[in-house]
Amino acid sequence: MDEGLGYKKDEIIGVISIFSSLYILLSLFTYNLSDPVIFFRTTMPESPTRNLGGLVGAHISGLMVIVFGLSAFLVPLSFISFGIRRILRKRPQKVYLIGCVLLIVSVSLILTLISKTFDVSFENYPDGLGGLFGKTIDYFSDKLFSLPGSYILSISLFILSIVILSPVSIFGIVIGKNEKVIKEAERDFTDVKIEEVEKDILINEPELNPLVEDI
Repeated sequence: MDEGLGYKKDEIIGVISIFSSLYILLSLFTYNLSDPVIFFRTTMPESPTRNLGGLVGAHISGLMVIVFGLSAFLVPLSFISFGIRRILRKRPQKVYLIGCVLLIVSVSLILTLISKTFDVSFENYPDGLGGLFGKTIDYFSDKLFSLPGSYILSISLFILSIVILSPVSIFGIVIGKNEKVIKEAERDFTDVKIEEVEKDILINEPELNPLVEDI
């Protein structure tokens, strides 16, 4: 009985996570800079909301873009994946959520560093490609590690997040492929050596004397 209730709970949480995330994705894709954002931006006089998520979607997407920049898209995608995992009852969920947080942090920092280094900007993202969150992390990482160190930190966190989120061992796949390539190369090398030895035997094999054959 308890197991059945637990499964129902996982299904409910999973479905809510998936469909709420789809709504947020729709709002992010139709985000418009002229729409109002609570605490940050108002429109005077009031104009029709352009966001397909309505006024609520405009506020949610606006806040997410201001805070996270382009990496805001990772938030609903992470929760969609979380919802699917919850329905399928895949464990552990906490480790997966840690991986999602690291992914968002690292991507926000990477986007901010790229924007700062190469002077890249988009009109719809006036607060930076990594948002205010990315700028905050960049400020502290630049103070502590400098620009090259910040790049190393962000890439390290990104790789770590991928390792955590990946259902299979990435390094295991790479090592396995390398071992397979090495074994194939060794086998090919052995086959070539055997062929060369056989050719040498055929070339060096003494011809029988015709007189001996007649006898």
